Amino acid sequence: MRHEMVRDIVLAVMASRAKRARISERTKAALARVRARGTRLGRPALSDNVRVRIAELVHGEPSMTAYAIAKAMGCDVKTAAKYARGARSAP
Repeated sequence: MRHEMVRDIVLAVMASRAKRARISERTKAALARVRARGTRLGRPALSDNVRVRIAELVHGEPSMTAYAIAKAMGCDVKTAAKYARGARSAP
């Protein structure tokens, strides 16, 4: 009886790993197909006019926080911080 329980557990673990491997293979194949078609994956880049506006805000008010910039621009705080950091380091 104990051996049957161990066998069932081992089989369940092996089945789970096989299922995960199949899902991974299908996902990788789908991504390869999309890339082969030339589709750009990922989040779209911020438009140039929004980047320019963030730079203007940073240069006009150097002490402005990323949160304030994000609120003014209607974008995420991390996005605002990224482009504000770039604007502050640019001459």
